Amino acid sequence: MAPINNMEAAISQVVETVENQLDQQIDQLRNLSVDDLETIRNQRLKLLKEKAAQQIEWKKKGHGIVVELKDEKEFFSTTKTSEKCIILVYSDDTIESKILDHHINIIAPKLLECKIAKINVKSCPFLMKRLNLTKTPVLILIQEFNIIEKIQRFDNIIDISNKSTEALLYRLHTSGIIQNEDLVAPTQKKKKVLTHRRKVIREGSSDSSDDDSD
Repeated sequence: MAPINNMEAAISQVVETVENQLDQQIDQLRNLSVDDLETIRNQRLKLLKEKAAQQIEWKKKGHGIVVELKDEKEFFSTTKTSEKCIILVYSDDTIESKILDHHINIIAPKLLECKIAKINVKSCPFLMKRLNLTKTPVLILIQEFNIIEKIQRFDNIIDISNKSTEALLYRLHTSGIIQNEDLVAPTQKKKKVLTHRRKVIREGSSDSSDDDSD
């Protein structure tokens, strides 16, 4: 029973924390003056303008669409001009490459903060060798000039359905290349919650075992 009790305690603690935060926000709203509201309005307008300017800058760099890279020189120049990059290395003769190409074209407009591109495996032999890649397709995720992950398994991305698009977005979210929770479908969020609960149970079970050994 210890793992279940630990999980219930963890959930109760999260709920209590959220409730306290909401109470604090409500209290703050009740005490706001007209000047405070005007300040908040101006701050939000400033943030909206900054966000719009950032989106314009991203689009100037080719964000929002999938760009075909001709060679390795373009690959490296692309990773130097954009903070976040998602690059598909594909081959013409694999159905998996065609499926991923379909999905990255769908998600590109949603992920303006990322430069999304693709390059044919024939155009990047040095890159394949340097990154120790032996097969395609592969998604290379780059942030601040560093490769954070090379995705080579696409178990849940098996066709061109919306479900597979959602699975790809969730996979990218778990990698950390995108942080926007709104892009993760409810069904994928449930998986995340279940994964967290299993982790809590495992940790609770481990703690219980440690207590028993004492």
